[in-house]
Amino acid sequence: MTPADSAKTQATRTDHSLALVDALTSSQRWVHAFNRGEVDECADTYTDDALLEAKPFGTFAGREAIRSFWMDLVANGARELNYERIQVVQLDENTVHVSAQWTMNIGGGFISLERWENRGGRWMLAEDRFEVLSSAVAVG
Repeated sequence: MTPADSAKTQATRTDHSLALVDALTSSQRWVHAFNRGEVDECADTYTDDALLEAKPFGTFAGREAIRSFWMDLVANGARELNYERIQVVQLDENTVHVSAQWTMNIGGGFISLERWENRGGRWMLAEDRFEVLSSAVAVG
């Protein structure tokens, strides 16, 4: 391996690692915004054409429909969101998938997919799929 090849390999590893860290950091920022009740900040993290599948609540297409979903959930007392057993997989330099178990004051469940995409240097949610597996309140 030539020094140029070594430098290229190192740059690729660095870019790969940075994408994983940046996407995970964006996901953690979303959780912190949610826990502060900053629904607009959460919604603005989604792409205009994002898809949210929240079982058993339904499927919501587009940022404004997603904003309304989160607004209603927070208005009904949802808070204290926490991710556990987080898994992060990078598909390419601009796409990272996050999955995790989650808990909050009203229940818990599983996030099967947060698809984070690098859109012009900003990591945004293009797809978000989660399911409620236990609930302290009636859902659906």
